[in-house]
Amino acid sequence: MKPSSRTHLPFPEVFAEPARYVQAAPADGLYGNQWHLGFIGAPGFASRPGGADTAGIERVWNDYTGAGIAVGIWDEGVQSGHWDLDANYDASRHLAIGDSLNDGQPQSADKGHGTAVAGLIAAENNGEGGVGVAYGSRITSVRIFGGADDLNADWSRYLQTLDGLGRFDVTNHSYSSYPDFGDWGDVAKFEAAARDGRGGLGTLNVKSAGNFNVDGNGEEISASRFTVSVAAIGNNATGNVASYSSYGAHVLVAAPAGSVTTDLLGEGGYNALPDGDYTDAFGGTSAAGPVVAGVVALMLDANPGLGWRDVQDILAYSATGTGSLHSGVRSNENFAWKWNGAADWNGGGLHFSEDYGYGMVNAFNAVRMAEVWNAHHPAAATSANEATLGGSFAANAAIADNATLDYGFTLNDDIDLEHVDLTLSLTHANLTDLRIALISPSGTRLSLYDGGTGDIASADGVFTHTFGVDGLHGESSRGTWTLQIRDALQGDSGTLHSVGFAGYGSAPGNADVYHYTEEILAVQALSGQSGRSTLVDDDAGNDWIDAAAAIRDLSLSLVAGQTSTLGGIPFLTIAPGTLIENAIGGDGNDRIEGNEADNLIYGMRGDDTLIGGAGNDTAVFLGRAEDYSVSEAGGVITVQNLSGGGTDTLTGFEGWLFV
Repeated sequence: MKPSSRTHLPFPEVFAEPARYVQAAPADGLYGNQWHLGFIGAPGFASRPGGADTAGIERVWNDYTGAGIAVGIWDEGVQSGHWDLDANYDASRHLAIGDSLNDGQPQSADKGHGTAVAGLIAAENNGEGGVGVAYGSRITSVRIFGGADDLNADWSRYLQTLDGLGRFDVTNHSYSSYPDFGDWGDVAKFEAAARDGRGGLGTLNVKSAGNFNVDGNGEEISASRFTVSVAAIGNNATGNVASYSSYGAHVLVAAPAGSVTTDLLGEGGYNALPDGDYTDAFGGTSAAGPVVAGVVALMLDANPGLGWRDVQDILAYSATGTGSLHSGVRSNENFAWKWNGAADWNGGGLHFSEDYGYGMVNAFNAVRMAEVWNAHHPAAATSANEATLGGSFAANAAIADNATLDYGFTLNDDIDLEHVDLTLSLTHANLTDLRIALISPSGTRLSLYDGGTGDIASADGVFTHTFGVDGLHGESSRGTWTLQIRDALQGDSGTLHSVGFAGYGSAPGNADVYHYTEEILAVQALSGQSGRSTLVDDDAGNDWIDAAAAIRDLSLSLVAGQTSTLGGIPFLTIAPGTLIENAIGGDGNDRIEGNEADNLIYGMRGDDTLIGGAGNDTAVFLGRAEDYSVSEAGGVITVQNLSGGGTDTLTGFEGWLFV
């Protein structure tokens, strides 16, 4: 069997770059028209994403372009001979299905979708056309629309193509089916790739959320934790979600639906630009997905040792609030923003919306965090060390007509959550009458079903489906959960038979990492968020402040009671009695001061002033020792990056490391 026919998906702040960071923008003639790069390329945080600020991604390209990262594109074929793709195309990774080779080429002149996707990921930096987000990556096409492996013609052969997911570091899937609550056997293939790909680190599978403007949680593969589900942001000044974008608690991040990209050569494909080899008529979540795939390729170039769960964590923690969160403009939004119950992002919980996931993907934030992730997460987060817990509850509770059922269940075990699978079994005379939400022990309420999919007969028999929840990163599983089922229309009733809970994440510990990004000041200015300025840590772990995504000058003191500033503006005070041992700076000319503990301090880029405290303190630098010069005079150590990355001065340190 195969699911209902799957389809392609239809359609700042001003910042002055210090001279040492200026990189010539790509000379490709259409680069300035690629508005999506201005959205994801902002340096750290831009309250006005329509400002088209590419300073952040250009800083990233100084060091990382996706070089050495293999990206598989499951689509209708990629024109490998296109002059803006050919140097990055890798035919050696083509898949053989049975006795036939899937050569990845489009079957006809109207099949331009895959070529457009490919350009958003990896169009070359060659002075012509535009550029891809990861223009140094290698791409390979797996044709699943047209030819022998067409998923609408032979679902079994399509499933065989998915056996090749693990051959790639990243895969992109810009296709979707209308949510039908079916089980079609594809999730197991993505699970295998996450488990076995990249030598056990896991393949990253990026999936467009869909263009149906409905809750996509009913499409099993989108709801799975083995895909990164991506919503679409339109080309508008406030970065609001696109009107067509599907939504749900399973969406991890959103990205702009980039329109300017490669097209089939000549008259084929989308055209719409005078030069028919490029188009500005592409779009949809089909375009948002590959933008994220490109960012993931940059992350893996920066840190090839990341596990697939690390990458998803970083995408969540590095995403920026957009749309109504900072502008107040609610256009196309189905849900209000909320703060989850974590305590480690900018002094509190992460922002989340079923429309956007954690927000707009940001290339600068994501790559800077990826670079240093192993400093505080030394073991890659993979399938092998994933913590899990489960519970099954026989509810047998009535869903009364035009009333609300609050069904509570308690979990005594504790993990730090990344994803929840909630399996519901119920009967109801009209499924579309129901509105279903899950409320975590911390009070985070996430919508699972809003009545927009399924039909009157969907739950006549026993309806069973597993809903995916990605909005709880950083929350604890322990406590009382509430499943809320509201019958919104009069005339029908039903029964909740059972609830199955499966939580996935990391084993809890007391080594905490507090992430701070450039968004901190904007978040603190929002209603109810001023308490984020005080950091309280009441356990005895070896803790970190990670400000790698900061771009302005940072003055960070680990001494309790002292005020830290970003760009000269106070943002943090460590509470009395709280001991934070380690710190990571950002791109600015930072001043980082240690305390009485044994501190590890990473200055990172810029001309930094690092001051040790009373403990046995170590300054840490990324790269090889031969990439730096070290000198000492008058008790002050000077460490200069020979490639122009900055000069740091150290006082009060007992040692330094190059890693």
